[in-house]
Amino acid sequence: MVKEINPIAVYAGDTVVFPQIHFLQADHAGYDFDDQGWSNWRAYWEGPVSGTKSKIPLEVDDSGSAEGRFIVTADAATTRAMRGNGTWDLQAERGDEVRTWLRGKTIYTKDVTP
Repeated sequence: MVKEINPIAVYAGDTVVFPQIHFLQADHAGYDFDDQGWSNWRAYWEGPVSGTKSKIPLEVDDSGSAEGRFIVTADAATTRAMRGNGTWDLQAERGDEVRTWLRGKTIYTKDVTP
């Protein structure tokens, strides 16, 4: 099941660090994605750019995946390219299996400073 998180505010030209993602097991220990064989973590944003849907890659820090922790970021150039509200997701692979673990929306505000 894909977990949906609250919308994230994106101000064009600013770096956005999405809320730190921490997957927990029933006993509140971090979920060990490495032990379960999940790898190739990636996140993309999708939204309207120049009248068409565009996919823009986001940065994923998966160095804490053995503890169930991930950090997704968009640098200033990426947020400038977004140009509208959109959606994003985080997925990984395990062998031939692909799974989306998180998704959410972004709320875009155009910047004033060039």
